[in-house]
Amino acid sequence: MKLKEIIQRHHWLSVETTLLQCYPDQQKNIDGYRKVHEILLQLPSADTAMQLQICWVADEDPTEQRYHDVSGLEPSEAIAYSIEFRSWAEWLGMEVMEETYVAYTEPEIAAH
Repeated sequence: MKLKEIIQRHHWLSVETTLLQCYPDQQKNIDGYRKVHEILLQLPSADTAMQLQICWVADEDPTEQRYHDVSGLEPSEAIAYSIEFRSWAEWLGMEVMEETYVAYTEPEIAAH
C-alpha cells in the first residue's frame, strides 16, 4: 500500500493521538502537524520506485538515544536513503515496505 492510501484511511484524530503517544513533547506543534496532514490529503502522489521504510534504530553506543528512522529504499539496492529532500508528492507515492507493517500500525506509519 502507498503512503497516500494509509493517510487517506485514517482521520486526523487517530493520527494525532498516535503522534502524541510517540512524541509527547510535540503537543506545542500539533497545529502544524494537522495542517501538514490536511495538505497531504489534497496533494497528488508522484510515481516512484522508491519504497518507504520505518525502523527502530538502536545505536551500538548504549549512551546514544534510540530513534525511528524514516527512509527510502530503491528495490534493486539494499541501501537506505534519506528522503527529507524529496517532494511530499514522491513520499505519498512510495509503497510502504512489508517489514514496516510488521513493526508499526497504519496510524503509526502516518504519524512518522
